[in-house]
Amino acid sequence: MRLLPAVHAALLSALVSVPFAATPPPAAAQSADGVNPCDFSGADAACQLADGVYRAWKPLGEGPFPAVVYLYGSLGEADLNYRSEFFRETITGSGHVLIVPEALSVVQYVGGITGTGWNRSGRIGDHPRDDVAFLRQVLIHAEQYFRIDRDRVIFVGQSDGGFMIWDLACHHPEMAAAYAVHAGSYGGALPERCDRPVRFLQTHGRQDTVVPFEAERIREGVGLTAANPVEGLDLLARTSGCAPREAAETRQLLDFQQTAWTGCAKDGAIEYWVHDGGHGYPGSWLPTVVRWFEQFKPEPVAVGQRVIRKPGDGAQTRSAPGAGGQRFKPGTRSAGRFKAVPK
Repeated sequence: MRLLPAVHAALLSALVSVPFAATPPPAAAQSADGVNPCDFSGADAACQLADGVYRAWKPLGEGPFPAVVYLYGSLGEADLNYRSEFFRETITGSGHVLIVPEALSVVQYVGGITGTGWNRSGRIGDHPRDDVAFLRQVLIHAEQYFRIDRDRVIFVGQSDGGFMIWDLACHHPEMAAAYAVHAGSYGGALPERCDRPVRFLQTHGRQDTVVPFEAERIREGVGLTAANPVEGLDLLARTSGCAPREAAETRQLLDFQQTAWTGCAKDGAIEYWVHDGGHGYPGSWLPTVVRWFEQFKPEPVAVGQRVIRKPGDGAQTRSAPGAGGQRFKPGTRSAGRFKAVPK
């Protein structure tokens, strides 16, 4: 199994609630264009960037910190996840920054219900925002404002957020060090190949009727089709150089029957966790995902070198004396905050 023995030994004790030690940073100084992108003065604590809003909590300390970017489903709300004590204790209590970007209200369901949606490949209908570009903005800003370590970021998502993460993992794998999905899949027909090896964890409930377990189509009338999750994992495994699924290792841990592909390339790790529930995930899922992610440690940068990034690029190691690059400057504040998602 790809989880390290020490990780397994620590899991049960790690799932116990940890002391809450998360505080937002002090109010940021205004940028050159006069915009203060993060406002923690009221109930609507948020960072307003050029293309949208995100919310975050950081642990105590100076950082740099690993980070969990959570993409919620189509009837979720960013501030509800942001204010969840469970989320904050699980993420910041383990030393990670919790980042919750805000999706746009664009999904029209049967009966006139509007939900949020992420602009992934294959989505039917118009979407007013390039969400890949928006999520890059979030990472660039959070790297400076919340001192996240861009080499230790995991995207975690549920349902429609999971569909977006499948898209990122396949077509924009440089966005994060790992990806974890619950009750999501690749939207539309699978491509022949993804871009490069990834660390990817898929979890699904056997009783899920919203995104049916290992089904190829979901919910007629909402403009969504999905690939079979196992076939998608086989695609990621081939891209990651893993041995065929028949050689995978299995085990039972907490609520999950876990399958791990073997023989993967250095930056590849493919796992499938199944539980007996439905569309919602068990309470043990999020802390277990965090522990799974913690086994992947970035290699140290050689002495005399540092990591330099360009907006939207992956990490590059260069010989570079002296100070780092320029501070990120957010774009013009959009007209008002995005509205909360109707319940």
